Amino acid sequence: MATGELNPSHYPARRAAQVIQHHLNTHYGSPYRLFMLHKVHRGYAEDVADSGRKYQLDVSVEELLSNVGHVFFLNGTFTLFIHSQESHTQQSSFIHILSGLDLV
Repeated sequence: MATGELNPSHYPARRAAQVIQHHLNTHYGSPYRLFMLHKVHRGYAEDVADSGRKYQLDVSVEELLSNVGHVFFLNGTFTLFIHSQESHTQQSSFIHILSGLDLV
């Protein structure tokens, strides 16, 4: 996989940004509050020892509030740690996200 600066329009940066979008909708969204990815501004990826990959992304996110009818744009920097563990029979991974947005 690519290490170093990521092209914001290429697949690795967009895929990591979609993980952020899913995280925001799962933890902060509701039927009346939806987060959509607007734009990936910058991305950086690196391999972390034997534990997985680290992505750092600057993104813009749209917050849609259907009961108010407004769209808000939020900018933030997110750090994703994708930890991979391989055993003899299976491969497992989990994701830890550090948010750069202050969401209430």
